[in-house]
Amino acid sequence: MQGSRGESIVRTLVRVWI
Repeated sequence: MQGSRGESIVRTLVRVWI
């Protein structure tokens, strides 16, 4: 699965989640 947009969203979610 190649996607830099999805990775960006996941990173932001983890940042806000923590």
